[in-house]
Amino acid sequence: MTDPETLKAARVLLRRIDEHDQAVAHEEGAQRESLNILDVVFHPTNALPTLNYLTPRRGAAWVSVNAVEQGITRLAELGRAPRLLYYEGLVPPIFRQTLQDFGLQWAGESQILATTDLAVQTASVQRYVPKQAAEPRELARWWNARSEFLAGGTQRETDTSVIQRMMRRVTDGQAIYLLVEDGESPVGIASLRVQSALRSAEINAFFLASDDLDAARALMGSAMECAAQRGCDLVFIAEALSSSAWLDEYAFTALGSVVAFAARIPNKADPNERVAQLLHP
Repeated sequence: MTDPETLKAARVLLRRIDEHDQAVAHEEGAQRESLNILDVVFHPTNALPTLNYLTPRRGAAWVSVNAVEQGITRLAELGRAPRLLYYEGLVPPIFRQTLQDFGLQWAGESQILATTDLAVQTASVQRYVPKQAAEPRELARWWNARSEFLAGGTQRETDTSVIQRMMRRVTDGQAIYLLVEDGESPVGIASLRVQSALRSAEINAFFLASDDLDAARALMGSAMECAAQRGCDLVFIAEALSSSAWLDEYAFTALGSVVAFAARIPNKADPNERVAQLLHP
């Protein structure tokens, strides 16, 4: 059984991660309304699920079915699909069952790994030297490598608009893009979303061309160094990595999961089929 002090420390970090996510959503243009004991997060023009959802308000010990119904009604008024996100560990375990009883479907969850030990020293990887992509041509190379690592996944936007957005984030100090190459071939990429005012950074993209732990360590070491240089004392990951055992070297620990529930999508051949949503860089 986890001791109370460890649980308390984990909750403190989860609160900081929640604040980080709120700040990122605000930077992306999302607005927030308080409704009962839920917050309604929505973007006026962008229907991306990561910018339109319900979430329990801070300090809420319980969320009733009535509150969820009011929140879903509000999202419908805004032209947004029913979606609710919460951090496991910040709400009672029975909350999941409450959402299922209401008729919402589990839509996925991502484990949260975090570290506050950004000064941890690991063996340097001489073979790879990550570099920051900060100019349009470098950012385009980063984005193209991402597309390759995603097995040719179709992008919804033109390269020009994507690169312009990435460039703005770099210029504003909101993001860091890292690239590792072997000769002329990309072998790994990573990106961080930084909130300097909150002293936190999320590693929101981490892709490798193969299971090359040298490349993984080089990328992670560079990511930690960059975050520390921005004044961060918390780095977290909220996406599953293919093999995470090596993250122990960087003092990452599991804090729980961020969980998503959504409404059943009507008129589908398979009612259990769900729509995958790729994250933007």
